[in-house]
Amino acid sequence: MYNLLDKINELGRQGRDMEMIPLLEEALEMARQKKDNNLVLKLLNDYGGVLRVTGDNQKAEKLLLESQELYLSLYPRDSISYATILLNMGTNYIEMEAYEKARQVFNEAMEICEKTKDKSVVYASIANNLAVLNMKTGNYQEALSYQLKNLTSICESDGSSVKIANSIMKLADVYKAMEDYAKALLLLNFVMKFIEKKLGENHPIYSNILNNLADLYFRLGKEKEALELFEKSKDILEKTFGRQSGNYKRVVANIDYIKNSGLKEEEKPGNLTYGQRQSYDLYKNILSPIIDKKYKSYRKYMTFGLFGEGSECLGYDDQISQDHNFEPRVNIIIDRPAYQIIDSLRSDLQNIEGTNFIIQPMEEFFFNYTKFTKGPNTIEDWRHIPSHFLANATNGLVFENNLEEFTRIRKNLKDYYPEDLRIKFMALDLFEMGQAGQYNYLRANRRQDIVAASISLNIFVNKTISLVHHINKVYEPFYKWKHRSLKDLDLLGLRVSQMLEELLGLDMASYEEKERIIEEICVLIADYLRKDNYLTTRDNFLVNCGFNILDKVEDETLRKESIWSIQ
Repeated sequence: MYNLLDKINELGRQGRDMEMIPLLEEALEMARQKKDNNLVLKLLNDYGGVLRVTGDNQKAEKLLLESQELYLSLYPRDSISYATILLNMGTNYIEMEAYEKARQVFNEAMEICEKTKDKSVVYASIANNLAVLNMKTGNYQEALSYQLKNLTSICESDGSSVKIANSIMKLADVYKAMEDYAKALLLLNFVMKFIEKKLGENHPIYSNILNNLADLYFRLGKEKEALELFEKSKDILEKTFGRQSGNYKRVVANIDYIKNSGLKEEEKPGNLTYGQRQSYDLYKNILSPIIDKKYKSYRKYMTFGLFGEGSECLGYDDQISQDHNFEPRVNIIIDRPAYQIIDSLRSDLQNIEGTNFIIQPMEEFFFNYTKFTKGPNTIEDWRHIPSHFLANATNGLVFENNLEEFTRIRKNLKDYYPEDLRIKFMALDLFEMGQAGQYNYLRANRRQDIVAASISLNIFVNKTISLVHHINKVYEPFYKWKHRSLKDLDLLGLRVSQMLEELLGLDMASYEEKERIIEEICVLIADYLRKDNYLTTRDNFLVNCGFNILDKVEDETLRKESIWSIQ
C-alpha cells in the first residue's frame, strides 16, 4: 500500500493527473477492504480533486459527497478538516456551473472557520473561491469583499511574498472584470514593486505580474506597452524554465499574436481558450511559413482564422470538448484571384498530421450558411436563415484578414436581423412563452399529465432563451450552447439564466414553485420591454404582449401576417 501511495504522490508532484486515476482507484479499494476510514477519507478527497482537474466533475461530486458523509459519521461538523471537504466540493460545483450549490457549501465552510476562529490557508481559499463564484455570477462588489478577506487572511497568517502577490493579482482581476482599469493598474504596479524588492526580477512570480500587466495594457489598447512587458516576461521564463515550458510558449504566442494578428477592425480578444490558442499557433507556426514560402504573392487574397462550427469557435471548448475530433483547425478563405492555387494548397496541407485546414472560396463560405454568396438583403432573404447558421457565419476569430469584402459581409451579418423581422421573432417568442409557460404548463399540471407538462416547460425554456438573444441582438448558437451563450448576454442574460437553472432544478412535484418562477421570468421580461418602449400594455400575460409588440413593426405586410408565419 505504501509503495502505491508513494507512486501516487510522485505522479501528483509531476502533474501527471490522468496516470493517477487507476492507482487512486486501486488504493481506494484497498483502503475500503482494510476499513481504514481515515485513509478512505484522504483518498476520496484526493481522487475527487484529480477527477475535478481532469474534467469528470460528476464522478468527482459523487466521491466528495461520499467523503462528506463518511467524515460526519466519524467526526464533529465544526472542524477545519470538514471545512476543507466543503471547500473541495464547492470548487467542483463551480466547475459544474452549479453556482447555488457552490455558494451553500462555501458559506457553510466560512461559518465553520469563523466559529472556530481559524483564519488559516483554508479560510483564505474559501474567500478566494467565493470571490471567483461572485465574479462568475456578476456580483462584483461581493467578489471584491471576499478577495479582500482572502488578502487580509494571507497577510495575517502566512505572510509569504508569493501568496500576497497572487492575492493582490486576484484582486486586480476583480477590478478588471468591473472595468475599473485604473485601480487594477494601481494594484499591479504596486505588487510589481513589492516583488522587485522582496524577491527580485528573476523570480517566476514576477513574470506572472508582468503578464497580468501586459494583458491589462492590451485591453486598454496600449499594444506597445503590452509587448514590452511580454518580452520582459519571456526573458525571465526562458532563464528560469527554458523554452520548452508551457508558460514560455504561452508568452511567445501572446507576443506573436500582438505583432502579427493583422486583425485590423476585427475583434481582438485578450485571452484565448485552449482550442483557440492551438488554432492560432497552427496558423502562426505552420501555416503562415508555408504561405510565405510558396504562395506569398497570393496572400493578399486570403483571410485566415477560426470560425464556423465547433465549440472552440464560440470560445466554449473545455476538456470534454477534446474527447473527439478536437484537433487544431484553421479556416482559409480565398478570393477569386487565388482560386487557381486551391488544389495545390490542399495537397500541401492534407498530410500534416493532427491538423485540419478548411480551404473555401469566400462565396462558398457565406453560401453554406446563408444560401447567398454575399449574405441576405431583403427581409424575405433573412427570415428563413436559422439563427445558429448566422452564429456560425459571424463567430470566432480572424487571425489575419486581407479581404475587405469578407469583413464587410460579416459586419452586415453581425448587425443582426432587420429590425422589423427581429420584432416579429420577439412577438412569436412572447406568444409561445405565454402559451406554453403561463397557460398550458399550469393546465397540464392540474391534469397530472407529466409528459404534457414537460413538453410545455421545454418550449417555455427554449423560447425564453430565444427572446433574450433577440433582445441582445445576438444570434443563438447550436442548441447545446444556447444556455451557455445566454449567461454571457449583457441584457437580462445572467439573471434569466439563474432563474431557469432554479426552475429546472426543481423536481416535478414542485410544480407550484415552478409556476411561480415562470411567472417571475415573464414579469421580468415584460417589465424590461415596457421600459425599453416595446410594449404599451400593462398586461403581464405574454400571449397578449406578443400581439402588442407587433405595433412596433413598420412594414405593413409583415405586421399583418399571422404571428405563426414567421417560423
